[in-house]
Amino acid sequence: MEWRIRRGLLIMGLFSAILAFSLALIAVYGAFVQQVEKDVQLTAQTVSVAYDDMDTIYDLSRYATKGLRITLIDPMGSVLYESGEDAEAMLNQAELPEVRSAMDTGVGQSMRPAEKTDENKYYYAIRLRDGNILRVSMASSNMFSLFLKAYSGWAILIISAVVALSVAAATLITRRMVSPLKALASEIDTVDLSHHSGRVYRELLPFFREIQQNRSEKDRMAAERLRMAELWRTYSMDISHELKTPLTSISGYAEIMKDGGVDPDTGKRFSEAIYREAQRMRSIINDVLYQAKMESDVPDTLEEVDMLRQARECADALSFEAASRDVTIDVAGESWLLMADREWIDSIFINLIANAVHYNVVNGLVQVRVYPTFVEVADTGIGIPAADIPHLFERFYRVDKSRSRETGGTGLGLPIVKTIADRYGATVDVESQVGQGTTIRVTFPAAARADGSLRNTSNFT
Repeated sequence: MEWRIRRGLLIMGLFSAILAFSLALIAVYGAFVQQVEKDVQLTAQTVSVAYDDMDTIYDLSRYATKGLRITLIDPMGSVLYESGEDAEAMLNQAELPEVRSAMDTGVGQSMRPAEKTDENKYYYAIRLRDGNILRVSMASSNMFSLFLKAYSGWAILIISAVVALSVAAATLITRRMVSPLKALASEIDTVDLSHHSGRVYRELLPFFREIQQNRSEKDRMAAERLRMAELWRTYSMDISHELKTPLTSISGYAEIMKDGGVDPDTGKRFSEAIYREAQRMRSIINDVLYQAKMESDVPDTLEEVDMLRQARECADALSFEAASRDVTIDVAGESWLLMADREWIDSIFINLIANAVHYNVVNGLVQVRVYPTFVEVADTGIGIPAADIPHLFERFYRVDKSRSRETGGTGLGLPIVKTIADRYGATVDVESQVGQGTTIRVTFPAAARADGSLRNTSNFT
């Protein structure tokens, strides 16, 4: 970067110097040309005044000098006298611009390159009283030849000085420009740019702020990737651990049965144990696949879901299991509509009611309450210690591990509920006391409600 800035400044400095020098040379040359034209014009006027007193046209030679030519031309264009060449050998001059103009208007002037040299010639012509044309001409070097002749020695010195000064200036300016940028770049991750307006160019502050933001975003993404990798590692280990226990039980029972010598009663008991552990494995796998489906990018199939009706249907589906455990399920509340995927809402109710049944007591009660914007499931079960409540939504977390295995719990029910709630911007709150029961409430945002005829149309108690 520093070299690019120095190179750019050097090129710009040299270009500026060359441009300034060229403009100065053009100005000087223009002044020189004007002076030559004035000299030629003054000489022509002087000679024209003296012409009337001359005894012969050859007296014109007295006014001719080195570099200054005098020519006398008759009205037909023939050369009568030429101070620098043989007049008789010269071609007719009538069509030359300065001669034609002098014949027509009395005076004429022109400039054109010399035929045999790299010089320019300046011509000035005056019509005399006798009708002849007096022409005075002077040769002068062109602009570059004049410069090289007059300043060839100085030119090399000037150019060398300009280059050296340009290099020095470019280096100095580059250092002054880059030094605050280098200082700021070394502390870009921690510096507060709001207090650096005096140390760096204001125009570059937005650029550095964007760098800071991009770095912060990259750091955040890197940290998030590490966090997700750690979560996935933990998740994989948890799944392996959860599957290992039933697999060990199945393998042990199967090995005993394989060797024979098991009486029918024991074989039946082992078969039931194998079946129970296989079902538990299936439940774990199903819950894992279900959660993976929820966390995928597959869009929801949104529809108007009657929350009270859905709660009743899920309660009915679990009524047989509840009856087998001597637990009563009571559903009450108001019918209201939620724009959601019916499958996800089913999962919320099934998991909450199933947990309330599994962790209840004999002759226990599960109360399902449905009101606009929230649903609530309360039980009269064993309750949850306060220390365990913050961990309820962690995958495979169980408060009572022995009871979870007896009931077939996978430790994924409440995490699934939380994932679905997050999907719809809902919150999940837990209240529990050991020995008295647990209440879990899912509150949906008001914007998630759907307008429809079923909203607040009936009460159930």
